Amino acid sequence: MGFSKNIRLIPIVSCGNEKGFSLIEILIASAIFMIGFTLLMFLLNNATTNFSYKEKSTALNLAREYMDAALLSNELESIDATVMVSNIKYRVIQDIDREDSLININIFIIRESTNRELITLYAEKTIR
Repeated sequence: MGFSKNIRLIPIVSCGNEKGFSLIEILIASAIFMIGFTLLMFLLNNATTNFSYKEKSTALNLAREYMDAALLSNELESIDATVMVSNIKYRVIQDIDREDSLININIFIIRESTNRELITLYAEKTIR
């Protein structure tokens, strides 16, 4: 029994006609994508945080205006009003509770479109 001399070897590595991507190329592309995605998420988070801060600051200023007016006034009434500031509608609720010589004043600022309460201010005023 002899060995045949017509053995054909199949190359493991092909020469230049490969289709598709190598593992290294996929890893590099994934790393670049993740870095870009992380930067995008960071920028979006900063933008929404900045907007939220401005919105709460505006709501606080609005609540302070109503509270100052209530503390200076002699005739206090409950108020439920809609106010537009910087193209955003806010609902202002001024709640007055009277107890003998003490008046409790609550100011609630609610964003109209989301119906989310942004700020609540509370004060007490004594009647002389």
